[in-house]
Amino acid sequence: MNKVKYSESEFKEKKAELIDQLKRSAENQTQAIDRIESTRTKGAFEKKKTDDRTDDEILAQIKQKLEAKYGKLTEEAEKSTADQIDGVKEKNAATDDQTKNKKTLAEQAYDEATKAVENDAVKRGVQRSSIANGGIAKLNGEKLGALGKIEEEGSVKKSALEDRIQKLNDELESLKLEYAGRKISDEQTGYASEIKKRNEYNNDVTAYNNSLEEKNMKYRDKDEDLRISNEKEEVSKQFTMERLNSIVNFYRSIEDKDVALADFASDEDLRTYLGQYYTTAYRLIFNG
Repeated sequence: MNKVKYSESEFKEKKAELIDQLKRSAENQTQAIDRIESTRTKGAFEKKKTDDRTDDEILAQIKQKLEAKYGKLTEEAEKSTADQIDGVKEKNAATDDQTKNKKTLAEQAYDEATKAVENDAVKRGVQRSSIANGGIAKLNGEKLGALGKIEEEGSVKKSALEDRIQKLNDELESLKLEYAGRKISDEQTGYASEIKKRNEYNNDVTAYNNSLEEKNMKYRDKDEDLRISNEKEEVSKQFTMERLNSIVNFYRSIEDKDVALADFASDEDLRTYLGQYYTTAYRLIFNG
């Protein structure tokens, strides 16, 4: 192998490249071992999943449900009130028609009575007498009184209907306020209840899952355990040997062996990357 006399900056650069390579190797080793472990046959008892919702998520879910619940109730109340108000308005319009019709009939009746008095006075030749004029005046007065009474009765009915509409609107607003209060109360109660249920459930799940390891050990396949153990050992050895070669090649490329050995021995991270082959690496560098 060709020896190289690195400058300080060159050495740092090459050493950094080596460390990056070792890190990637260690990460690949972990992933490979995880893949081997994933091939293990599951035990007879599988772990239960915990409820991982946060407090904020639970509160949001409760709010969403209550928003839908009370939104629907409010919508139904608004529709019911609107339908009732429409019915009152129809009665209001009918009252106007009834008042108009009554006034028309009353006017016709009094006009006919007045006409009869006038005709009778003409026949008797007293159309200009005080008796005839008094009779007509009396009928006109009664007519005005009757029309006024009809108008007043219609006005009273309309006023009662308007009061009914106002009452229906007031009842709707009162119901909306009641729903708002119930919604807040339900939100607080539901939130506390759901938090308690989640915590109790998770405590039960944790206790159950903690008890599984002992139960599953009874169902473990010993041959499978041996296979997985051997495969993990072989993979670990392959990656460690890969790192051993990279480390030895780097340090053996350094012209000054003493500098190489000193740097190798001072880097504790290399012990982790080499494991049981640390001494082997030192010996190979020394003899290189």
